Amino acid sequence: MGLEIIEIHLSIEEAFDIQIQEQDRVDLLTVGKLYDYIIQKVSNSNNQLRQQEIWSTYITIVSKQLNIPIEDIQIDHHFIHDLGAG
Repeated sequence: MGLEIIEIHLSIEEAFDIQIQEQDRVDLLTVGKLYDYIIQKVSNSNNQLRQQEIWSTYITIVSKQLNIPIEDIQIDHHFIHDLGAG
């Protein structure tokens, strides 16, 4: 796992006050998988507004960390293969 992905994980942990388990990190290599993980950790309900807030914060972190415009990031993108994270 590259430094950029680790930095994304650290930023996510700080922004959402969660702990990403070490054994989970290797499976969180797509935008969608990491988003689902965040939702699972912070949501106790299926509140759509809360999920939109989480998505907005999350995708902003990814955009800033990888220096990629938000509109170029899709939920099915792989961090390494599609977004060039190392």
